[in-house]
Amino acid sequence: MGSSPSPSPNLSTVLELARPFLRGELENIDPNLPSLIAVLKSVGAGECWHKHGSFLDHLIDIYKILKLWKAPEPVCLCGLFHSAYSNSYVNLAIFHPEKVSLATDFVYNYFSRDVVASVGYDYILRQSRVRGKIDSNGVTSALLEERLSMGLNFLLSAEVDHKKKDYKFGFGLTVG
Repeated sequence: MGSSPSPSPNLSTVLELARPFLRGELENIDPNLPSLIAVLKSVGAGECWHKHGSFLDHLIDIYKILKLWKAPEPVCLCGLFHSAYSNSYVNLAIFHPEKVSLATDFVYNYFSRDVVASVGYDYILRQSRVRGKIDSNGVTSALLEERLSMGLNFLLSAEVDHKKKDYKFGFGLTVG
């Protein structure tokens, strides 16, 4: 009988990348990873339920997937900290500043290796709110919402894409 075939080079590479995760050796993946996970634990990410486990488990799993796919480090960190979302069904916004909110978002297309990351902000003032974001393609958008009276708001918005020379501006009123 012949010897068993050796693993393919791709499988060997994936196993090498996965081994520190499998062994729980987070400091071998990134020396800062244990302290980054400690920050997530300190704000309660391990106490929130998300699908089939804790929200902390979900965040670490996303980080693992991105690392194994060899995504750029900033994208991996966005995956680890994509923790500022909530809606009427789920509240996983684990960072709760009073007046300022920051959030990250990313889209990673595995097949084309295309990545778009964005950083957004929301700043609440006494009579108004300012929101905006910028993405890795250089597209910038902003929204100013000014309360004129109870139930009446004035809006100004803009989106600028210098690469494509696409400029959008708008204004409006919301009643109610």
